[in-house]
Amino acid sequence: MISNEDLKVGISKEKRMRIFRSLVRNLYDFHREEILASIINEYTDWENPRDHPKSIRNGVLNALSDVLYTAPLIETLRSHSADEVRKEANTFMFAFAHETRSWSQEQPNSGIRGSLSGDIVPYIFGYPLAQGDSEERLYSGFNTDDKGISKVMMHYVSNFVKSGDPSKPNPMSKNFPMGDVFHSTAWPQFDQPNREAYLEITDRPRVKNYYRNAQVGFWNNFIPQLHKNGKETEPVGEEHHLLSDHFRKDSYFGKTRHFSSYANLPFPPPPMPPSPPPELTTKPKPSESPTTLQTTTESEKAAAGSFTGKALGGVIFIGCGFLIMNVCLLIAVRREWGKKRRNEKKFQLQYQTYNSNHGGGAEQYNSLNSPEPLLSASHKNSTSMRPAGISPTCPRHGRAALALQNSRGNSLTAAQAPTLEEIQV
Repeated sequence: MISNEDLKVGISKEKRMRIFRSLVRNLYDFHREEILASIINEYTDWENPRDHPKSIRNGVLNALSDVLYTAPLIETLRSHSADEVRKEANTFMFAFAHETRSWSQEQPNSGIRGSLSGDIVPYIFGYPLAQGDSEERLYSGFNTDDKGISKVMMHYVSNFVKSGDPSKPNPMSKNFPMGDVFHSTAWPQFDQPNREAYLEITDRPRVKNYYRNAQVGFWNNFIPQLHKNGKETEPVGEEHHLLSDHFRKDSYFGKTRHFSSYANLPFPPPPMPPSPPPELTTKPKPSESPTTLQTTTESEKAAAGSFTGKALGGVIFIGCGFLIMNVCLLIAVRREWGKKRRNEKKFQLQYQTYNSNHGGGAEQYNSLNSPEPLLSASHKNSTSMRPAGISPTCPRHGRAALALQNSRGNSLTAAQAPTLEEIQV
């Protein structure tokens, strides 16, 4: 983010303003102007009123490291070392402040002392203890003190992986440089009873308390209170939360997030829970007694029950009406079917009577493919002996006509030879 040239010679006030403006715009949504002024006031070296570029550079580096790394780290350590989880886990903190001499010589007279983020990596993996050509290695230029610090870091990390305590189970050996110094230095846990103790790892290790506590309180306590949106009853205009020259790109350093209304508004509140039933929300008024309220509630329940009874009675009445209608239709269909059946039986009885009087079997007329009957000449001539106007199928006079016809046919002489003729009826 900051070039090597800026690290060597320092940063101007204009560039510091652009860096802080980009930081405020990207991290915060409300009261940006007030937050920007607070950051500048917090990280200004008031003991050096001339605002030297290197002093401004140190303030910018401290501000960026505090807001992006230190403040979140301390907040995490405090949560991890709380009373409810303290018995289940151990929390330790160290500050690697050892300075690699060969690396600091690459930037002479820069004024930067100590270590930067990431300088601890080669010490944990033992790069200062490696043998071979220094040109082929990623990290090089280590001296005797650097090798001793590397052994210390490897010992602490291996113990913490085994037991959760960097000082156990294996004690620090005294047979290498700096081993004796770290052996006599206890490393307490990070918690409130120990006043948030931490170990500062240098060639002269020391146990300290409350790492950058003032700056951590500034970012974790003061800025969140300043960042509040204000009272809900008195909304603040959106223009109040913008920086001066908010939309000028040249007034920022690096990339900034785009302006949008949805990004500048907090998340909507969760929905309200459903309201309880009306019976639970009814409360007696000061002028009403509990007896009056109970009577009112019982009358409301009785009215609701009567309405339900009326509705149920209407449904039952409609169902009974449909049932009676279906029964009537069934009776009518049954009567029609019985009437038709009786007519068929009556016709069949008349047919059988006629057939029996003429001497023919009923079976010869049951099939459509049966042969035509053969009748005698007497039957052929008997039709002329019927009384005129009488039909053999008449239910009232048919039997008498048939009986008269048969009696006349029997009076014929037996001498006459019956002759058969094929007659189609």
